[in-house]
Parts: sequence; C-alpha cells; structure tokens
Amino acid sequence: MADAHKNFSYSTILTAPSPATSGTSLVVQSGDGAKFPTPPFNATVWPTGVQPLTTNAEIVRVTAIATDTFTITRLQESTSARSIVVGDQIAATITVKTITDIESSEITGKIASDANSTYTDNSSYWSKAIATDGWVVNGILTGTRKGIEHTQRIQDVTNANTYARVWLNGSTAWGAWSLYLDSSDFTAKGQTHFASASNVAGVITVGANDTVLTADSAAALGVKWAAPASASGFKQILVSKIN
Repeated sequence: MADAHKNFSYSTILTAPSPATSGTSLVVQSGDGAKFPTPPFNATVWPTGVQPLTTNAEIVRVTAIATDTFTITRLQESTSARSIVVGDQIAATITVKTITDIESSEITGKIASDANSTYTDNSSYWSKAIATDGWVVNGILTGTRKGIEHTQRIQDVTNANTYARVWLNGSTAWGAWSLYLDSSDFTAKGQTHFASASNVAGVITVGANDTVLTADSAAALGVKWAAPASASGFKQILVSKIN
C-alpha cells in the first residue's frame, strides 16, 4: 500500500537519536509532529542551511509518531547513515519510493482507460483490475450509454480470471460481476468448463470415446467422464406378431 502524504511536512530536530548514526528515535520541534502524515512514511534528514544531497542526507522510515517523537528505521532507499544532530532538517519529501508507489498503483490498482471510454467504480475488483474493454456498443468501444446493452470486462491480476458485467436497456445500474469466458478460454477440441464454486471455473478436457459426463460430488468440478451406466434392471421382452 502506498504511504500517506501531507503538504508542508517539515520540521527540525529537537532531540537527536542516540547513537547519532544508528539511533531509532528522534524528537521534532514542539507541535510539529502533527504536520506529518500518518505512519509509515519515508522522510529525509539533512543538515541545516544546505540542500539535501547524496553526501549529506539520509532517508529514514518513520514507523510511529507519539506527539513529536518519531520512531524511525535507518538507511532507507540505499542511503547512507549520517550523524543526525540537533537542528538538522527533516521532511516527508518526494523520494523514489513515492514515485514507484504511484507506478505500482497505476499497474495493479487502477483501470487502464481508453481515450474514448469512461469507467465507473469497479467495487471489490478495483484494486485488482489491470484492463477493461469499457462499454462495447455494436463492437465499438465507447464511453456513452445509448439505452442498449453494454458490457464491461476486467482481468483479476491475482488469478488471471476475466470478469464481466452488463448494463441492460432500461437498467439504472450495472449488473453484478460474473466470470467471463471467451474463445481464448477454450484451447482444445471437446474442452468444456464447469464451476467448482461461485465465479470459480475449471476446465474439463474431452473424455475417452463413448464416455459420458456424469455427476460426481467427489470430483473437483462436480462432474467426470465415465462409461455409460449399464441397463441393469431391464428385461428384454420378445413380441411375436399373431395373425
């Protein structure tokens, strides 16, 4: 999860960590603890009167705040330990982690949008969706509803399943997400799909010649290929035509 952020999260060191190069607690100026975001977050510490550089700054991770006392983890983002002293500057600055958190969120936590598409909240799938077809009207991707059926598809990155929902003519809301299968999900002759649970599909390949699909509660998908049951219990009756 990406860190929280706050504007103007800045202070100077009132009480330095001990030892200065490895201590894990410091105190900022009175009342300044409230200027910083909710932990955890990364902060940069550097000397007073200068700009932060690789030669004079250290990035620390603030894991807890008690009023103005910060609990920190040192040497973050490949920075080197510095001797933190009273008067040093500390700020929740933009670091590489800030940018990579955004990039990661764009890939795994947002819907990839098309220039002609409009997307709505995807409820529980929002944080797992990596792609969508938006609304499809007569095979054309569009962002407007025209009173006819529309479909929307997303892919769950946790299991590679694709889900779809529809907006039917006269509806006031999207329907529920359901597992979506298309031609790419069928990779062999005779292959078919069954559910092992709600919205959980499985593949059954074609069985041997002359076998039939048979219900079997012990099978993973509830069915199996088996030889047809014999016609036991039936008797053959011979009928002769009587003139």
